[in-house]
Amino acid sequence: MGQQNDLDRISEQVIQKIYQSLFQAVGEDYQEAESHLELETHISRPFMIWDFINRNLIKSFFQTNVLYSTKKRGMWEVLLLYDKESKMILSFMKDTRFKDVRKAKRGRQPQYVKALLLLNKSLQAKVKQQKLFYITEPECDNDQLNALLDSLCANFMEPVISEIKHHALIVFSSNYDQLTSLNAYMLDSDLDIVSEKDMLNVAKPIMSNEVDKVSKGDVKHKQPKLTEKANRRLKQKELVALKSMQNDKQE
Repeated sequence: MGQQNDLDRISEQVIQKIYQSLFQAVGEDYQEAESHLELETHISRPFMIWDFINRNLIKSFFQTNVLYSTKKRGMWEVLLLYDKESKMILSFMKDTRFKDVRKAKRGRQPQYVKALLLLNKSLQAKVKQQKLFYITEPECDNDQLNALLDSLCANFMEPVISEIKHHALIVFSSNYDQLTSLNAYMLDSDLDIVSEKDMLNVAKPIMSNEVDKVSKGDVKHKQPKLTEKANRRLKQKELVALKSMQNDKQE
């Protein structure tokens, strides 16, 4: 939206690690857990996947320029990443939850989200949502939100609050063990979109490190064969790309 997109400050390497972490969490990680635990029902699946996502993100960015912080909020735990290069705080949300939060009255929007959006107080979307609740709903206590923001950022390995420029929300969707969308949004205080970026257009397909053993008859082929796992990953990437093309045509 506009010529300059602040989300372009997030490097391709960071986007790739995010993609890989979510890709594996919604697919192979849950499948392996389901097989190992011999689950007959899947009631806990949405919550278990979040544990996989958070674990994968923490491991992927270990000893990099991206720090992490976790904070318990009621029954939920929030994971934040701080990217030193882009100077952005990154948080994560499912697309269905994102839609619900944007539609909700101000009093029912998550406090931690409003606290993070204090980082974007200098930003305003060009296109605003039409909301009927602004006049009757009281404004949030900024002192309280600032205290919450400090609390959310307190568990990083080093102080970051004075370095942060903006907050970006990473929103994803999945279906049938596949990652079907991955978008980054910068929002203003009303949760209107200032800028956005389709991360699937940047991320590369994931290749398995494992390869099938090449038989003597295959020596003439320069490229090793991909495992079944790697082929599944490539097929998923192709399906996502095809879906994106179909959506573009419909628009």
